[in-house]
Amino acid sequence: MRDPQPTCSSNPDAWFPEQNAGPRSEANRHALDGCVRCPIRSSCARLALDDPTHLTGIWAGVYVPPPGHQHTARTHALNRLRSIGFPATREDSADALTAV
Repeated sequence: MRDPQPTCSSNPDAWFPEQNAGPRSEANRHALDGCVRCPIRSSCARLALDDPTHLTGIWAGVYVPPPGHQHTARTHALNRLRSIGFPATREDSADALTAV
């Protein structure tokens, strides 16, 4: 059986939009939609978080603004990648509730 192919493998450049395009451009929406069904989405998020300092583009269905731009949006994007790449388990949730 073949390994699942990531959605971006057919056109990798589509996941690195021009800086001025933003997440709502037509091309970026197409890329973001493709990520939702991608078989390696959580692995993609973990890979992206290996070096968040220089991270930009679309990763795991999340548009990450370039470093030095849109600080709040960038922080939110990195948090979304963490939730996709490292989803909380039931044990984590139970521990968080008992710690309160």
